[in-house]
Amino acid sequence: HIEVELKTKNLDVELAIGALTAGVKECTIKGTLVVRLDPLLDHSPILGGLVIYFLDPPVLDLDFTQLASMAELELSERGLTRIFEKLIANRLVLPNVWFRPFLKDEDIVDTATLRDPKPVGVLRVTVIEGSKLYGNDFHLFSKATSDPYVRIRLADDEWQSCKREETCNPKWLTDPETIGSEQISPDEVQHDFLVYDVGQTLRMEVFDWNQIMEH
Repeated sequence: HIEVELKTKNLDVELAIGALTAGVKECTIKGTLVVRLDPLLDHSPILGGLVIYFLDPPVLDLDFTQLASMAELELSERGLTRIFEKLIANRLVLPNVWFRPFLKDEDIVDTATLRDPKPVGVLRVTVIEGSKLYGNDFHLFSKATSDPYVRIRLADDEWQSCKREETCNPKWLTDPETIGSEQISPDEVQHDFLVYDVGQTLRMEVFDWNQIMEH
């Protein structure tokens, strides 16, 4: 495993949505890159191929220009960054890998297996409750509140819970044992993630929902 930090400056990248555009002038990618020589052979060339992938979605930091021209689409810097993160995840985050075989003999190097890693398990995550969250929405005669929801990522999979309105102490489930019997869909509070490596990290974030855009 290699901890990498790739930084590029003076980029000339332009994202266009219809007649509106936003530019990217600087990009930083941080993450754990796995470089694997696989499989090992008992004859020349000894190594069957090269496999490269990120263990977890890398942290992406983009410096945008011309964002004001995209305001009508309600695309924030966070929203645009998420678009690029998904592009990377769909290409180079487990189970998506880059593979280069050193032999073209499928009887020796099974390229299908190397290009399509199999999960080692399933992780079920259930959102139950939160407490003492920051109040982002101001009220004149009462304390500030938020409309929290949870976003969780593992590998290239991303899931989002339902929101809870006007509270800093959200409760998604009164009793985890009764999930499915309450007036809420299990998909809104629970998700099954495929695990491809025991070293992967589950990332959990809590956001405040706004009817105009996500925060």
